[in-house]
Amino acid sequence: MHGCGLPEPTLSHDTEALVNTTLVRTLAREAMTGSSRAQRKAYSMIFGRLRKTVTFIVLGGSVLRGNGCSEPNGTSGLHCAYPARFARWMRCMYGSGLQFLNRAIGGTPTSSAIPQIPKLTGLGGSATLAHLFDRASISRDDPLPAPPDLVLIDWSVNDRVDDTPWRRDVANSKVAAATEQILRFLLAQRPSLAILVFEGSCRTSRLSSRFAHERAARHYGVPFLAYGDLIPPESCFGTRWAATTRSGTHCGYVTHQLLSNVLAIWWRAAVNAVPTDVSPITDSMRALPAPLTNSALHTQFTICEANSALYDAVKSITIGLSPRSGIRVTKGNWSLFEDVPNKPGWISQGEKGSTIGFDLRFGLAPQASVVFEQGYETFGDALVRIGNRSATDILHGNRTDHELVTQAQLFTKTMGLRAYSEETLWVETTSEAKVKLRVVSSC
Repeated sequence: MHGCGLPEPTLSHDTEALVNTTLVRTLAREAMTGSSRAQRKAYSMIFGRLRKTVTFIVLGGSVLRGNGCSEPNGTSGLHCAYPARFARWMRCMYGSGLQFLNRAIGGTPTSSAIPQIPKLTGLGGSATLAHLFDRASISRDDPLPAPPDLVLIDWSVNDRVDDTPWRRDVANSKVAAATEQILRFLLAQRPSLAILVFEGSCRTSRLSSRFAHERAARHYGVPFLAYGDLIPPESCFGTRWAATTRSGTHCGYVTHQLLSNVLAIWWRAAVNAVPTDVSPITDSMRALPAPLTNSALHTQFTICEANSALYDAVKSITIGLSPRSGIRVTKGNWSLFEDVPNKPGWISQGEKGSTIGFDLRFGLAPQASVVFEQGYETFGDALVRIGNRSATDILHGNRTDHELVTQAQLFTKTMGLRAYSEETLWVETTSEAKVKLRVVSSC
């Protein structure tokens, strides 16, 4: 069709030799026939509108942002990453009506993305925030043009160290709970939204994080595709085909080419397999199943449909902080800057007891959230208190699992908060080590 072929024609031979393309097509057909009626209808609508206007967004971590991806011709970063390659192929196949935005955030597992999901997707009560530009877009000047019609989710690399690696107890899985809450939010806010949960790393194939993603997707009738199921296990651990290398560095452009080819093969098979059901989405199709994970985790990762207050370091450093920003430093050296390119935060280092406050407002079901950085060196802990209460909560900035990974973690608090009140959330460092805050919010 239109002579588009695969996204990367020069890799076609490698793709056919390495990837079990027959299995990809089989999985696509199974995904369409085995998904929920609402998802089959959503995909049917997408396939019928691709030559007009469709909004496609991706959610995930640094691999989707193209970190480490650079081509000999100079293409790098977001435009080098597999989501952009796949989107360019879709435009070639169906025309220029596809509107694509990359909402991935580096160093962020599923759980830590929870407070930003309404803003990233433009859904829920935070949809009005979509006009505030952020660096998760391909262009910082591109707001979300319309509510999304298609979402690809891939937190595989970031989630691999965010839970007990070998546990298969989904009911008590942090990754499963966070994935579940995101799916529940998306499906409740936009039942006509087509979703693909993609495990883009072959190195996570045997880990509980992959199992959690798959179980959550299947529980909600959402299509799931794992790259690691499609290539020989021995091919995964080379630097060419793995989503991350043995040393943990990001993959090169050849792997991104292959990932986009796999998605294109899956997509074409899905187009041919989707039922031609033109019936509208009914109330029964909108109903969500009972939660998969336990009630404590379900509560911990609740997504605020409307934020009463939202402090996002990316947004703040982009548009600048006003003198009356709701943030104040009462002691020490807290500053807003990028210690790592494209990863700004409120950072304190070198003075114990440095204190910063964020003014919050609470609604009927009060909740406060802090997304902070956790690393394996140079990072320290901080105390969190609300208002004049004693500080009983700790942000653990230093990893204790011996993983050489730095990425965001989520702290949430609901106990002891009063509905429809206004309070200040205070963060105080406990040593001279670095503490970094990315997002503070309330609802």
